[in-house]
Amino acid sequence: MKLFSPKKRRGRRKRRKIDRELLRGRIKVAAKFIVVIGVVAGAVFGVSVLDTQVRLHPSNQIAPAVVLLDVPEAFESRIRNLVDRVSDRPWLDDSLCRDIATELDESPWVRSVHFVRRNSDATLEISADYRDPVALVQIDGNFCLIADDGMRLPGDYQYHPAYVVIQGAASPPPAPGQFWPGDDIVVALDMIRRLKDEPFYDQITGVIISNFNGRESRHDPHIELAAAPSGSRILWGSPPGQEIEEPTFAQKVAILAENDRIWGRIDAKRIQIDVSTYPDRFATTDTIQ
Repeated sequence: MKLFSPKKRRGRRKRRKIDRELLRGRIKVAAKFIVVIGVVAGAVFGVSVLDTQVRLHPSNQIAPAVVLLDVPEAFESRIRNLVDRVSDRPWLDDSLCRDIATELDESPWVRSVHFVRRNSDATLEISADYRDPVALVQIDGNFCLIADDGMRLPGDYQYHPAYVVIQGAASPPPAPGQFWPGDDIVVALDMIRRLKDEPFYDQITGVIISNFNGRESRHDPHIELAAAPSGSRILWGSPPGQEIEEPTFAQKVAILAENDRIWGRIDAKRIQIDVSTYPDRFATTDTIQ
């Protein structure tokens, strides 16, 4: 027969009491956890139901009003047509902003998309960096519009005096949305970029690159300019930065500016002038028209 001391019995009762208290504590914690889970689940479900009801409300089924920020007026309608392809849906549509940004990002007219922002008044604000159409490239009587970075822009075009015409490109036109290949196009666009801020820029009607790098004649100027109003020729010479024993770009610009000051025309009222010979004056064999 085993004998248990009173001290051992008291220890066992104490342990049982502690175990019961721990169990009750754990049950309380579990109950609180279940309550919290229930509250959170109910809230999530309630928010989901509320969100669905808000989205399905007739006032939220309307298409958004699109606000184009900083879009050039010349081709605002083109950009708006691109947006209209994907914006004819409820303004709270989850993928609306993303789809519009993708549509714009794939357009040759858009250099980069800054943001497409949905506002609480059912408007969408769109901010982007757009390409700048600067010239028409003439190919066999047809005209292609080209941006400042050399990308061919979509569309078929006729001559328009708002654009300088690039003539004599060696490479055929690329597909719209592709960059026009060839150093001659790069140089022609660089000439336009350098000259466009000059007061007489509106008199320049064309950049002629048919003899670029002397591909037609080693002795003739590699670049020529066409000038209004009579289509006169300005024999420019070498591309900017490639001058050898000829005036610099700045000196040639100064000659044209002086002609414009004296005669009111950069061609000095001649059919043809040469600014690639002397640093302070033009050469010509023509008399004043």
